[in-house]
Amino acid sequence: MKKKRKVKERNVRQLRQLIEAVAEQNGEEGTLPMSFFPLRILITVLSVAGVVFAVALLGRALLVESDFFKTLELAFSTGNSELLAQVTKVIFGLVLHFVILFAILAVILYCCHRSVRWEWKQLVVRGNEEVATWKAAPREASREAVEALEAYLQEHATLGKPSKVKETVEAAATSVGTAMDKLSKEHAAKKRLTSVESSRVRALRRLLKPVLKISGHGEQLPKSTYWIRVYVLITVAIAGIVIGLVSGFFTYLKLFIACLVTLQLGVAIGYLAFIWPFVIIWFLPIAVFITVWLWHRRETFKEWKELLALADREVEEWSQTTAVPEEVAELQKFLKQAHKYY
Repeated sequence: MKKKRKVKERNVRQLRQLIEAVAEQNGEEGTLPMSFFPLRILITVLSVAGVVFAVALLGRALLVESDFFKTLELAFSTGNSELLAQVTKVIFGLVLHFVILFAILAVILYCCHRSVRWEWKQLVVRGNEEVATWKAAPREASREAVEALEAYLQEHATLGKPSKVKETVEAAATSVGTAMDKLSKEHAAKKRLTSVESSRVRALRRLLKPVLKISGHGEQLPKSTYWIRVYVLITVAIAGIVIGLVSGFFTYLKLFIACLVTLQLGVAIGYLAFIWPFVIIWFLPIAVFITVWLWHRRETFKEWKELLALADREVEEWSQTTAVPEEVAELQKFLKQAHKYY
């Protein structure tokens, strides 16, 4: 049975470089989907280091500092049932701690792996868009880059695709899959009517700015509030962490989890009854963060529509002249692709 070829970081990096080469020659650099490679590396390193540190700390606390081995030797030599029960409880708590830690690590690593596949799919879609755009209006200057991109996409077309067994299982649920695919496409279409990537807004602003300067309309360019919105998001996130620390929510949560893991259920229930007001307090910054995030998306899309309308007017004015500057030609190319999807 032929196994599924897994998408690796190397494949994502190579495909991104090929698309960047084509996009740069087409005047669309900076519009690629965001790369999560540095974030994945950071999360993986911190997660593994955290688990190793936690295992060492728990092992030292439960086995060394508590004289576990002396107690174990004493329990077996005397046959004391109470000591044996305590030893069993310590071993069970230690194993439960390790299982929880490694389960969390496994979930984090799996999410990182899924993000690689997600980024690969986004880049494949973008790569096919670039190839289709070039074939519709071929340019000799970018021919080699496009041919290299197309060859790479064809060579790695099977990456991330399901194996034969998975295809058989999926075939049994064709109707569900079709419905979900239709729903996903409808969601994507609706999303394009209400949101846009920040990278595309910045790319449009960068292309529009020199055109407005040439036309003498530089003052018409709307001011960008992107970084202000980003700073507000960061401030709200930091405020949530500070509130959690100051209110004692994180401390009580840690004690609750510790009691739950060590099977002190009565104490855990007591902490649970005491902690719920702090949960409500801490969820307020989360609600504020979600509200600010939605506001950020709305403002980004609003800025996109304003820039798009301004760019369309500029291109329409320049289309009535015979000599079109290179900056205007690049803006025209960007708008042609933008109107396809937004």
